[in-house]
Amino acid sequence: STSDFAMPDRALSAVIPKFMKANDSASLWNYTLSPGWTSAESEILRNALLKFGIGNWYMIAEAECLPGKTLAQMNLQAQRMLGQQSTAEFQGLHIDVLEI
Repeated sequence: STSDFAMPDRALSAVIPKFMKANDSASLWNYTLSPGWTSAESEILRNALLKFGIGNWYMIAEAECLPGKTLAQMNLQAQRMLGQQSTAEFQGLHIDVLEI
């Protein structure tokens, strides 16, 4: 359902960086989930990134916390959560993507 993809207004204000420019892509600033991701799955990924570190997709997959998600899907959703087109500069960091 579409309600699975909606974020409450208070949650949006917590993740929208104050320095977002008018021409920035909204999808890169976590306004929307990647296609096929629920809010609950995104939260699980957030916690997995804290535990295993960004870019440690094999470890996250082996933990079986996101069954059915591919390594590429996890990477793409992490990019959206970070507001970046690449996760390379965050590789191995154990950070809360909503606090960046």
